Amino acid sequence: MAEEQMEAAAAAATFQLQFDKAIPLHIKMAEWNPEKDLLAMVTDDSKVLLHRFNWQRLWTISPGKCITSICWSPDGKILALGSEDGLVLLHDHENGKMLRIIESHDVAVVCLNWAEDDPLSRLQMDTLQSRLDAEFLLAHMCSVKFKEWIVVLATLLRRAEVLVDLFRHDLRLWKAYSITLQSHDVFRGYLDLLNVLEEQLLSVSDLTLQNGPLS
Repeated sequence: MAEEQMEAAAAAATFQLQFDKAIPLHIKMAEWNPEKDLLAMVTDDSKVLLHRFNWQRLWTISPGKCITSICWSPDGKILALGSEDGLVLLHDHENGKMLRIIESHDVAVVCLNWAEDDPLSRLQMDTLQSRLDAEFLLAHMCSVKFKEWIVVLATLLRRAEVLVDLFRHDLRLWKAYSITLQSHDVFRGYLDLLNVLEEQLLSVSDLTLQNGPLS
């Protein structure tokens, strides 16, 4: 008996009711944002409500579709809604404004899961075979001048000399590469490589100014 009372007390101490709010509408699904301070809810008639943790309502929208699933982006800035007719609707978390419609399926989207499309995070260089495969692919991509994959593979392998040779002939690609690596936390581990590239490209630019265009 004493053990049961102790377990009940421990359970009560772990979970505490913060507040109890009545909603005049029937909620069929709800999802907390990654920070757990915003709650998105979908009603039976597919209205979408966004509330703060203190229950302040930020906005309500009526997408005009039967909503069958809901999902937050990892950064909590976009709310994705799956619809009965196979669409995925992307909405701004600040005002509920529609950002994009994705025609993804011919049937209802009943489950959504957000995944970042990042080729650098998908490829791993933690084994010798992986590095050998990447080196082989890099050599092939250089031979056919497939710039996009040269950038990806050379970055993974930290082959600064390959990247410098590529970027010195394409400053627009260098600027896009530099902005991308500085704009996303997932690339933080490559900022040292970015600094090396910047120094080497600056020296190449100085040499170009002194001796004329590089061949």
